[in-house]
Amino acid sequence: MSQARKVVQVFTTSGSWTAPAGVENIRLYMRPGAAGGGSGGGGGGGFTGAGGGGAGGSSGGSGGAASGWYFPLTVVPGNSYTITIGSGGSGGTSPAGGASGSAGTVGNAGGYGGVTSFNGQITVGMPFGVLSTGAYPGGGGGQGGGGTSSAGGASGATGTAGTSFGNTTLTAGTARPGAAGGVGGSSAGGSGGAGTSGTPGTNNAYFISSGTTSGLRGSNATGAGAAYGGGGAGGGGCGGATADEYDVYGQIPSGGNGGVGGNASAGSTTTAGNATAGIAGTAGFGGRGGGSGGGGGGGGAGGTTGGSGGAGGAGGNGSAGLIVIEWTE
Repeated sequence: MSQARKVVQVFTTSGSWTAPAGVENIRLYMRPGAAGGGSGGGGGGGFTGAGGGGAGGSSGGSGGAASGWYFPLTVVPGNSYTITIGSGGSGGTSPAGGASGSAGTVGNAGGYGGVTSFNGQITVGMPFGVLSTGAYPGGGGGQGGGGTSSAGGASGATGTAGTSFGNTTLTAGTARPGAAGGVGGSSAGGSGGAGTSGTPGTNNAYFISSGTTSGLRGSNATGAGAAYGGGGAGGGGCGGATADEYDVYGQIPSGGNGGVGGNASAGSTTTAGNATAGIAGTAGFGGRGGGSGGGGGGGGAGGTTGGSGGAGGAGGNGSAGLIVIEWTE
């Protein structure tokens, strides 16, 4: 008498599955696509003339994670069943930095992950799935304000974190909101120095999401003549949220990295340099959300021309969904 054996088949892309002869009962593990991270806001431009530097853009919020669920199901031997794997949510696209004296552009939210379905009989995911196992995308970071003749630009609102949903036995990790960009240096001193970039979140451990630090304000060193404030640095991005994961990878998957915030440019008595862009967040893996993009740096004030703000970094994509079919034969 032969001994029954357990068979496992993993689907990471859409396709079909045919029930083997004699197999009438299966167990499914189904996970939808995870959400994308928001992009960082664009940095503000520095004032043309003696004035303030632009503020750094705030980073976006990281994407929420997607948890999987188990389902028992009866099948008919020899019948073919359609497998649909939900795609990962797209990361928010990069917004532009502001021209001299103008605010940058607000960052863009990431996208929802796609729904995962077994032959249309069981569907998981948001916002259209039968079960709320999907995840919400991270919001875009606020734009850095432009410098004026009397003050540095104001920092925009931070990107909101995407919500993660756990299942009945495991709790999904928490996505993080974005970090604020540094305010622009004021016109109180001489030629201002540049702010320092915000630091990014890291790849996440199993149920831990890393936070970030904000970008720093541009300095205002005392010097001869009029004051030209440095720009504020962009806020650092956040790592994507974690979730449970069926062990098909042989390792614990991680959320996307958050992008580094852009460096601000220093103020100048002539033409201020342009700030650097925020770095894009990276994609999540194995049910994790995408990392958020760093905010663009703020441009310094310049006597002839103020520096432009840096573009916000794009958000990282969320990971795609998964179906695992288990049966005994």
